[in-house]
Amino acid sequence: MKKVFILFALVGFATASFANTDKKANDTKDAEAKVEARLSIEEVAEMMGSEEAEIQHFFGMEQEMQTVKVYNAQDELIAEGTVDFAGMAQDAELAEALNSASRLMTIGDTHIYRTDN
Repeated sequence: MKKVFILFALVGFATASFANTDKKANDTKDAEAKVEARLSIEEVAEMMGSEEAEIQHFFGMEQEMQTVKVYNAQDELIAEGTVDFAGMAQDAELAEALNSASRLMTIGDTHIYRTDN
């Protein structure tokens, strides 16, 4: 019985030691990867020998403007405008209306939202 406990203790110690050293090695690799990932779009395009617009299009980062319409519960248009690719509105009134609305549908580049009030 003592041999079994000693064997479990050795296996547990070896496993814990391996897990602890492997984690430290991965932490340094992750830190190096984070530093390398800070290239701008210009630098990536230069390294790849392509244009910035191609890189932005590939990753969906191009500055497309989408039309947004927000309706209230009585189906009256309360706000209308454009948002960028991330869904951020430049108009404060439109941004406030979007925060309290939920999306109903999308028709082409027009997104239609509706509020409950």
